[in-house]
Amino acid sequence: MPPLPRLRFAPSPTGSLHLGGLRTALFNHLLARKWGGKWLLRIEDTDQTRLVEGSVDEIRRGLEWAGLDYDEGPVVGGSHGPYYQAQRLDMYHSHAEDLLRKDRAYRCFCEPAQLAATRLRLQQSGSMAGYDRTCRKLEPDDVKHRLSLHQPHCIRLSTPDEPPPSFADLVFGNPSPHPVPVDPIIVKTDGFPTYHLANVVDDHSMEITHVLRGEEWLPSVPLHLTLYSAFGWEPPQFAHLPLLLNPDGSKMSKRTGVGAFVSEYMDKGWEPEAVLNWLATAGWGGKRDPHAPPDPDATPSYLTLKELIAKFDLSNFTNRRTVLSPNMLLYLNKEHMQEKLSDPVERRKMAERIMPAMKARFPDSPNVNVEYVEQVIVTLESRLGVLPDLPAAADYLFQEPDYNDPVAVKLRNSIPGEAYATSLEASLDALNQLNPANWKEASIKQALDPISAQVGGMRQLMGSLRYALLGGKPGVGIALSCELLGREAVLRRLRERIANVQGE
Repeated sequence: MPPLPRLRFAPSPTGSLHLGGLRTALFNHLLARKWGGKWLLRIEDTDQTRLVEGSVDEIRRGLEWAGLDYDEGPVVGGSHGPYYQAQRLDMYHSHAEDLLRKDRAYRCFCEPAQLAATRLRLQQSGSMAGYDRTCRKLEPDDVKHRLSLHQPHCIRLSTPDEPPPSFADLVFGNPSPHPVPVDPIIVKTDGFPTYHLANVVDDHSMEITHVLRGEEWLPSVPLHLTLYSAFGWEPPQFAHLPLLLNPDGSKMSKRTGVGAFVSEYMDKGWEPEAVLNWLATAGWGGKRDPHAPPDPDATPSYLTLKELIAKFDLSNFTNRRTVLSPNMLLYLNKEHMQEKLSDPVERRKMAERIMPAMKARFPDSPNVNVEYVEQVIVTLESRLGVLPDLPAAADYLFQEPDYNDPVAVKLRNSIPGEAYATSLEASLDALNQLNPANWKEASIKQALDPISAQVGGMRQLMGSLRYALLGGKPGVGIALSCELLGREAVLRRLRERIANVQGE
């Protein structure tokens, strides 16, 4: 029986978690859960010059926000640690020594100036090699003598003079392999391993069976396979994920603008389930035969995490670079919000999440309580793209309308004065007679509808009330808005607007 699948997400702590990194973590999570395996978080921090303080906490915070619970890694521990590469240096040195003993690697004492001159000479001669293997020819006694003098040196892999190894990729199929660099460095002069050595040693020692990572690492596979061969190890299966692109087709990189980092989506209040749904389904279905009839089981747009796990299949994933559509994210966010609002527990959590923003926006409003806010979210759900839209969308429910707002002024000027005054006076009279116990949308609508005939139609009536009660703000129907505002606030606002007309 084959071993249970083991996967890993191995980011470098060089800044905030990138959206592409979250997608890689998500795919590891989906496959591990679908196959009954495990996935781990490994921090690849061997390049000490690029470390950014706090990055690991940011990575873990992003994964926690997304609900991607790794099985092994920092904080949670596990049997294959440590999970920081900087804490595994002894292991890398031991394996590098093993390669030296097997004559699959050698020590290089070339100084920087000498290496630069060599590269220039090779380049001028038309060679693509970056090194001429000078130190590969050193006699053992010479190496021993140089070591006794403590000469700085690195360790290079002895690469064979043969075509690069071919390989199969679970997403890209059988790509043309890139050339293996001539005798690349695997341990630097500072004693730290290069990415390639650490990556291969860790994946083997952590028993990784499947490597899912970004397309940018596809050219490195032949070198990694050469390392696996040098050690005599069986390589894992590889699956490289195509790059994410902005809507204009440009690469979504860490250096370009908005939308590249998970923290932005967290701060703007996107539902994590929607972001995961968006990332997971953006490239699905790309390999379907365009001439085949529609597949009834094809992946739909909206999927929960549980459904993503059940349906995820790398064989249906496109190897074309994926353009992320902001409109699709907005659609999915609305869908996931709607799903949460159907669950009383999730609905209350949403109200609690937005409460700090509501208190900050409306510090003096008696309506800022979790029960009322929950009711408002449900009522205005169709008007919300993200939950943080609520304070602006519902401000008329928590503070007095701004009648000088351009939208309000425009609406007021569109209604003839007599129709406006009659609408308010007749509505005040009708609603004042309504039994407070019946202050519900249906009863309010029933009380107001007959007034339309007195003022020239429903448009004049509703426009007048929208201005008087909501300051002209678009929203749900007037009757439902009245129910939410409450009887006292509605009658007060009508009286104040009537008095304002009389004072004109």
